[in-house]
Amino acid sequence: SEVGGEAQVLRMFRLLRLFRMMKLLRLARMNRILQRFQDDLFNYATTITICKYILVLLYLGHFFGCFFYYFSTDEWRTQKENDDIAAGRYDVWQNSEFCSVVGDEMPSCNSTLANKYIASMYWAFTTMTTV
Repeated sequence: SEVGGEAQVLRMFRLLRLFRMMKLLRLARMNRILQRFQDDLFNYATTITICKYILVLLYLGHFFGCFFYYFSTDEWRTQKENDDIAAGRYDVWQNSEFCSVVGDEMPSCNSTLANKYIASMYWAFTTMTTV
């Protein structure tokens, strides 16, 4: 009786396998649907490829722009660099581009983060397209 029970369990597993095979038939149906849309998508393949490249360039520009901005902030500079900037031996691009200096006063920076982001993106795209 135990052998008959094991055989029945094996038959159940085979039946389950059969149901899984039936699911594979759905894939064949899906293939036919994709074949129909493949012709339509082929007409737009060049456009899709160009859009992908533009998105990759935008992402790289954003990444390099943020990289450029981050490494030019005060927190990233060494003490010697900060001393040289305070002594006037060096000028920081953020101060020269976005701040106004009157006499010996500290620079007055009224620029928004969006303006700095656009300048960083400009730097990134200029560097990517000319180097």
